[in-house]
Amino acid sequence: MGTSRFALPSLKKIAKNYDVISVFTKKDKPRGRGMRLKEGIVKKEAKKLNIEVKTPENLLDKKIINYLKDKKPDLMVVVSYGLKIPEKILKIPKYFVINAHASLLPKYRGASPINKAILEGDKKTGITVFKLDKNWDAGDIIETYSVEIDKNETAESLWENLRHLSAEALLDSIEKIKNNDYELEKQDESRATYAYKINKSNAKINWNKTIQNIDRQIRGYYSWPGAFSYYKNKRMKILSAVIEKKEINEKPGTVVDINPNKGIGVAANNGIVYIKKLKLAGKKAMDYIDFLNGYDISKGEILG
Repeated sequence: MGTSRFALPSLKKIAKNYDVISVFTKKDKPRGRGMRLKEGIVKKEAKKLNIEVKTPENLLDKKIINYLKDKKPDLMVVVSYGLKIPEKILKIPKYFVINAHASLLPKYRGASPINKAILEGDKKTGITVFKLDKNWDAGDIIETYSVEIDKNETAESLWENLRHLSAEALLDSIEKIKNNDYELEKQDESRATYAYKINKSNAKINWNKTIQNIDRQIRGYYSWPGAFSYYKNKRMKILSAVIEKKEINEKPGTVVDINPNKGIGVAANNGIVYIKKLKLAGKKAMDYIDFLNGYDISKGEILG
């Protein structure tokens, strides 16, 4: 059961090693100017692999439940699916339903654990394979798989790393279940934290914060929704930046340096954020040099 591109390596890896009876994914969505139905990436891959595909809107549909009971699966695997699995389905497999979640549970349950790990300045994160129960991301842990977070890591690069790690983690965990070589570990509820669904407004930069906080925000919201500020009332997404700690007397948000070697320097709480790459609303992403060549910006201007 999976829908987004995050689930693709897991489907490929599991299908190569096991008999995948069926793939469940969310239904096709209308896209583009013509709003034509576009086949989901997981559905496309399943069809290539000659696996039966189901796209139910409601997992409590009796036909779906009876279909799953008739198939008699040993195991069900969920990766970035988008629908909550009801208890009636959790009871169907011979073993259980497992999920690969992109954090080290119980830390960062919820919708945006990858972004949250970078926003919080964590040094490591990973994949947790756990047994699904009726509560969100709260089931017993089968195994955790850790990775270091590089100081320049973005949410996008970490997402890419973790989607491949999830495939390896699931394959390893399935093998352990198959060989009865695992122990279920209950999550410590007192340590549970949450990464709630991202709201675009969360990505607006507050220049009164520290340069470290702003740097994490730029990387943590890259490439979606993109950390942003305003330049002459136009939304400016800041796609990459470098930071420099130093004493600043100017008001936070003020352009304090225009440096052809460093970027566009903006004052923050405890230093300067040098914008390296940006995107104005309605325009293509551009390097700061291209921006300086095409737009009039000077010291003393304030980004809002």
